[in-house]
Amino acid sequence: MTVRLGSRIGNMDIITPLILLFGAGYSNASELRMWLDEEPLAAQYPALPEETAPLCTPDQIAEPTQLPDLPQLYARWDPARSWGTAYTVEGIIAAAEQVRLDRPQAEPFIIGDLSWEHGGFLPGHRDHREGLDADISLYFGDGEQAAFQDVPPSKLDVRTTWTLIEALLDTGRVDYILLDPALIQTLERWLTSEGVLTAEEITAVFPPANTPRIWELDSIVRPAARHRNHLHVHFRCRRY
Repeated sequence: MTVRLGSRIGNMDIITPLILLFGAGYSNASELRMWLDEEPLAAQYPALPEETAPLCTPDQIAEPTQLPDLPQLYARWDPARSWGTAYTVEGIIAAAEQVRLDRPQAEPFIIGDLSWEHGGFLPGHRDHREGLDADISLYFGDGEQAAFQDVPPSKLDVRTTWTLIEALLDTGRVDYILLDPALIQTLERWLTSEGVLTAEEITAVFPPANTPRIWELDSIVRPAARHRNHLHVHFRCRRY
């Protein structure tokens, strides 16, 4: 697999029709899906436009945008709880397309909660209030989705899981991803044994929990308990 960490969205072409649909707030999601079915996926999905992260808006969403129904790429757990900033939604779609291109045999991943349409408290979560957070179910076996069931380290599909993590980080929009420490160790061992990343690159992506001021680092995967059945992805916002 080609490692794209460090590559950024400004270096790739933009396909105007998709950007226009993004700008329309996905009001025609069904039309988007029909358009996608007409040509090979690789010819349709552009890289993300380089955009500034939205302002942080506590307990509400800047530019509320519903994650569209794109079953070729992912399944939504609950459309009513699938609202985020446009910046977040575009990032999820771009990552899903990259996974589809790199691991076409893998099942579309399952997306759990983002936020309510207007943000605010979402039962079962301390966060997910501003349209910046998304829960994504893990892969096990050979590209199979676990549907938010715990995945033992020995059953984790490391190749597809890494493809998903790499695709999310390569959007340039992710602040951090939370994942179970034992699953992180499994990924680190695989990345090392396969020579995918150097030891320094692995530490940069998966900093140890005791790293000083780890909360200030971005584009990283942090160890977190109770995350053996999903990735928690937090997208960026700006304070000013």
